[in-house]
Amino acid sequence: MIKLTKKQTQALDMLEDMFNNIVEIIYGGSAGSAKTFLGCYWILKMCLKYPGSRWLMGRSELKILKQTTLQTFFEVCKLQGIINGVHFVDKGQASEIHFFNGSVIILKDLAYQPSDPDFDGLGSLEICGAFIDEIAQIRKKAW
Repeated sequence: MIKLTKKQTQALDMLEDMFNNIVEIIYGGSAGSAKTFLGCYWILKMCLKYPGSRWLMGRSELKILKQTTLQTFFEVCKLQGIINGVHFVDKGQASEIHFFNGSVIILKDLAYQPSDPDFDGLGSLEICGAFIDEIAQIRKKAW
């Protein structure tokens, strides 16, 4: 069972409020305040709530995302009883997570690439939303 703090609950309520014209939420706090945990919980909930939806989980470097953020995502899944191989499949080579209901999380490296200075490659992903971990480490244009 997941128990959220008051601040996390407020942020989650805003993230899930589709009628308030909220486009983005920047959630901050000190080290250890479970920012990544909340982002992973939200994106998991969205994948389960909206079958066939596509989401992005990004960080400055894909390798670091897989070593840190993705591990937190798996922890959240475990706490919710969501099992790899049953409810979702981690397609590590493709950097995607595919859910039983057709939803997908795309794991994305958001580092600056001189070959794509305007991050045009992100525009064709057709995603419903994104969770960017450690946003201070990426360029505003990627955000």
